[in-house]
Amino acid sequence: MNVKLKIFFPTLIAILSIFTFGVLFGEDIPIGRGKNKSYFESINTSKINVSADGKIVEGEIIVKFKSNIGINSQLYSLKSLGGSQKTTLAETGHLLVKLQDGESVYSAVEKYKDLPGVEYAQPNYIYRMNSVPPNDPNYSQQWAAKNTGQTITKLIDNLYSINNPPSGQGYDLGLEDAWNLSTDCSSTVIAVIDSGVNYDHEELSSTTWESSSCVGNYWAGTKYCKYGYDFIDLDDSPMDYTGHGTHVAGIIAAQGDNLKGIAGVCWSAKIMSVRVLDQFGNGTSATVSNGLNFAINNGAKIINMSLDGPANDPSMATAISNAGINNDVLFVVAAGSQGINLSTNNRFPCEYSSPNIICVGSADQKGSIANFSNYDNSASIANRGVDILAPGTNILSSYNVILTGYISADASTGWTYSGNSANDWGYMPDTGTCYSEPFYSNGPGFGFPGGCGAYSILPNTNSYVYKTFDLSEYNEAQLQARVKFQVADAGDFLEFLADPNGGNPIQDGVTIKRPFQYPANTFENYIGDLTFCTTSTCSIGIRMFTDSDATVPTSTIVKSLSITWAKSTNSSYNVLSGTSMSTAYVTGTAALLKHYQPSFNYSDISNAIVNSGDSTTAAVANTKFGTSLNTYKALIYLNPPTITSGVLQ
Repeated sequence: MNVKLKIFFPTLIAILSIFTFGVLFGEDIPIGRGKNKSYFESINTSKINVSADGKIVEGEIIVKFKSNIGINSQLYSLKSLGGSQKTTLAETGHLLVKLQDGESVYSAVEKYKDLPGVEYAQPNYIYRMNSVPPNDPNYSQQWAAKNTGQTITKLIDNLYSINNPPSGQGYDLGLEDAWNLSTDCSSTVIAVIDSGVNYDHEELSSTTWESSSCVGNYWAGTKYCKYGYDFIDLDDSPMDYTGHGTHVAGIIAAQGDNLKGIAGVCWSAKIMSVRVLDQFGNGTSATVSNGLNFAINNGAKIINMSLDGPANDPSMATAISNAGINNDVLFVVAAGSQGINLSTNNRFPCEYSSPNIICVGSADQKGSIANFSNYDNSASIANRGVDILAPGTNILSSYNVILTGYISADASTGWTYSGNSANDWGYMPDTGTCYSEPFYSNGPGFGFPGGCGAYSILPNTNSYVYKTFDLSEYNEAQLQARVKFQVADAGDFLEFLADPNGGNPIQDGVTIKRPFQYPANTFENYIGDLTFCTTSTCSIGIRMFTDSDATVPTSTIVKSLSITWAKSTNSSYNVLSGTSMSTAYVTGTAALLKHYQPSFNYSDISNAIVNSGDSTTAAVANTKFGTSLNTYKALIYLNPPTITSGVLQ
């Protein structure tokens, strides 16, 4: 089961609020969750303050100090201009700096770069995924694997219409011939630097990376990591909330020959998900740089970056270059999907000169360059930024589709009560007879028999009611209720509890909400996280407690109780187009080649890929090496297979 999603669905919440809730109240008691943070928390609010032109992060810059400048001197220099350290980046000497309120990023860059001991200062640039609005399913629909002239059909997003189907002979990767040599990439860690990956997807759940000695710049020493890391929310659950990273990962390594969906270039692999793009597809120099260093320091040898940005980013360039020199890491990056000529425009990291980068543009089903793909037709072929083309239109792969809904927690049946005295919770068939509210449900709920505000709960009350729910099919859940509660003093409280193991949550569960002294005799809304309780035996309880003094609360009613849920289908697919997709095909080929030729370093792999491809008109005109990817030819580039007794060896 997936341990973390962060769902926000404005329409559903708006509808439910009419019946159940409006604002939060009370004090949340922290609990240890087995399912990490909640997707409900921030899905419609970006944590990245993107500038109006979409190019940089407002209010912060990156400053690189010389190696002989100590941290105290660095901080003193920042303070002299009114700045402060926001965080330390993984690259030595790099600080993410918080500027004074209202300060211009570009003017700050000019000031900070002139500080003594500073090598350079730069904006914190924005990076975005490269998908073009897309769409469709099944191996026969994977034209990049085997192009039969098939027409690709629509699934969710719009199709790329040009050369679908191709006229005459189509272009493909020769994957069936390649798979005769190898389908395994599991000896190499592949990092997907992207929007995250749905690691519970039926095609990807068996390919996830894990490490018992994971290192990172947000904790000391080592720890256990599974899946990768999330540099947007800074936790261990790099779940994909856009579908983009899941689509990319499926192209690379969807499990093949398993009677489900599609086959990736690699049929078995170790995919490290590194989330550096938020739910809106935005990342920054800081998130990307930290993500790169996490991947490098935890053993990734091939890094997929299906993202790009418009500015030369020294922080990223340094990380990539050092990874090749010190760690033998190959980077496969997207040329970008703006349809521009890089001879007169810039996109990075595509145009960095590091030899451990392969920059990939998109070809369509005919082998022509896709009209959205960036290209480089510079007269000086050696100076072209785009290295190679690969399939990038109408690509079928795994996807992440999130479903939402709610369960009405019927108060009339199935609940266990602590007692039936006048000082115990009781069922109220119609809460509206006591407190009727316009625009809210006045149906059944729970109250005390005195009811309607005329009855004071006695001292030393410890009354509860609970019920068990099956929430096992959901990735995340929230408890929602409308509550009227008047507390007399801090010794009296109303609380909600839950136990994922069933039974009595008042005895064995954890508190998910304890409102204490607020609100006072008014109806308020309550929302509490139940993600830790998405089991088949989630027991939910309500407890009323008063102390021994004579000051007691009155008028306690709970109504409109419901459970809102979210889940991923884990079996969704989509057809997308973009240089992001092309990049993933080259990454998969690089991983397949690394496993097939274990002695190859990044240079050997890169040379085999860019020099072995098909020489096509589109590639010759628009790329440095004049080739379109052919996976089979890459595998046999230096060591052609031998035939013994009719068997390919």
